[in-house]
Amino acid sequence: MSVVIDYVAHEPRGVSFHADAVYTHFDTCHWMVCRDRPDDKATFALTVTVPDGLTLVASGAPVADKSARQQWRESVPSSPYLFGFALGKLTRTVRTHRGVTLEYFASGADDVAMKAMFADDDRMLDFFTEKAGVPLPRAFYRQVVVDGEAAQEVSSFSILGRAQLAARLSDPTEDWLVAPENPLRPLKHLQLVPFAVAFDAGDALPDREVVVERHH
Repeated sequence: MSVVIDYVAHEPRGVSFHADAVYTHFDTCHWMVCRDRPDDKATFALTVTVPDGLTLVASGAPVADKSARQQWRESVPSSPYLFGFALGKLTRTVRTHRGVTLEYFASGADDVAMKAMFADDDRMLDFFTEKAGVPLPRAFYRQVVVDGEAAQEVSSFSILGRAQLAARLSDPTEDWLVAPENPLRPLKHLQLVPFAVAFDAGDALPDREVVVERHH
């Protein structure tokens, strides 16, 4: 049996709107229909109308891109709080470490600052994959830097607030945010919650509405 629910949410709890960006921060069941229970897992499809000049990152991977209308799908059954997205004027940079593609998305951050913020990624990835005894289940991991104090792991990426990451620029040993929200988090979910995850905008945004499909 399939149930279709049509609904509209205007600036709901769990979604932060900025002048040129919008992103989720937990409270998933306030912006989409779901049960707020970590053991209630489902796959996830998200369709978003993306204005020109903006970039979308969401749970899973992109499966369709019809000009402004994009769809991302998470095929691994995941807990509701791991569903999310970020949309904004983001610049993408990519590098590879031991077969894992690390993607970084940010606006207004220079290369020097980005390298300082994520200087420990390779070391953490090596440490936790070695200790866990398993590689990352995906061949990629994405990290999105946004304005504010966001700190959320999503099923296939992390949303990280610039205010939280700023401490890394003055103190490279600061790891409150980097340790929980970078590649450690997906491995932690694998260890503690088997098969839980695949590892771990203002007026410029039209109507501030999102279309979501959720399948059991």
